Amino acid sequence: MSTAETEKELRRIWGASYDQKLDMARGAYDAMSEDAKDRIDGYNPAQVQMLAAMKSEAYTNPKHPDHAAVSQQVGKQFDVLFGSDPAVL
Repeated sequence: MSTAETEKELRRIWGASYDQKLDMARGAYDAMSEDAKDRIDGYNPAQVQMLAAMKSEAYTNPKHPDHAAVSQQVGKQFDVLFGSDPAVL
């Protein structure tokens, strides 16, 4: 996808919270190892969503009512990207 296509898709999904979610995604990305960063495709909406979810309260707070669902979403995308390679973390 192009940058414009990715932005359009994420704006469709996130609506008014687009800027906030994009900032969350950047925060998660910045905290990753260089090896992990090399595997992230910033033009892939699912990967950008995963990054944003990793900074959400639903993901970081085990008591949050959406924790299990968000953790599962992140886990699926993480497995696609990294499999069981612990060296990237």
